[in-house]
Amino acid sequence: MGTDQPGRGDRSVRRSRSHAVAVVFRANDVMRTGIEAQITDISAEGVGFDIVELLTIDEQINLTLRNDVQRIETETRGTVRHVKPCDDGSPGCHVGVSLLRRLTPLEVSLLKSGICDVDSDGPVWI
Repeated sequence: MGTDQPGRGDRSVRRSRSHAVAVVFRANDVMRTGIEAQITDISAEGVGFDIVELLTIDEQINLTLRNDVQRIETETRGTVRHVKPCDDGSPGCHVGVSLLRRLTPLEVSLLKSGICDVDSDGPVWI
């Protein structure tokens, strides 16, 4: 796959900006306290989000993906593939997760509350 888009890497499915929320449950957390994160991009194969706690690469996590506007909530599992500091200098990091179960096209569509195009001034609502 081409890497003509910044940050795209070897993804086979294009990710789109999102305003949905992810609740992250670490596999080694016996208390099952969720950590809320803001989803920044999403596709059928993976999800990217900004989170305040540091996750490690190859860590197994459970995710609850939620968009309250579209009234959808879905649970899935995944593996952390990359962790990098947030671009805007805020505390926390940007995490990329590959999902163990692909999201359906309907789930992806509903979780993408707004799509931001790099050439656009704002989100285009679908």
